[in-house]
Amino acid sequence: MCRALLSAREANIKGAAAKAAAAIAFFGLFLAASPSLALMAPEYYERARANAPDVVVLKVTTVTGPEAAYGNCKVEGTVTGVERGRRYSVGAPLAVEVPCRKPGAKPPLGAVLYNAFVDLQTYPFGRAYLLADGKLSLYQYHPLQRFP
Repeated sequence: MCRALLSAREANIKGAAAKAAAAIAFFGLFLAASPSLALMAPEYYERARANAPDVVVLKVTTVTGPEAAYGNCKVEGTVTGVERGRRYSVGAPLAVEVPCRKPGAKPPLGAVLYNAFVDLQTYPFGRAYLLADGKLSLYQYHPLQRFP
């Protein structure tokens, strides 16, 4: 009787362990596939915009797309507005590397914010949040349909 009781208890423990392992595997797959968990919290992007030493509005003249389905686009133009900082002046030429994606591209999930290539080409203005080295602060570039 004791032996039968032990066998039943062992079977219950093995069954519970198998269920727990399956649940862990399921939730692991769920978390890995969840796009909202792969991106950075909005506060990080807000902080990047708030702390960017230079914020300029650019009149876009040329956009060069990435060679692959996604990557960096080169956005060139003229500074038409300086919202923050003293490094840039109205009328100065400016080129920035902006993460972008072509139609149908599926870039990997992560912190990089990929602008639509067609938006970069068709929107006449863009707001760039720039660091001291002239690069975007945490990928912060916003295409604009009109001058703000």
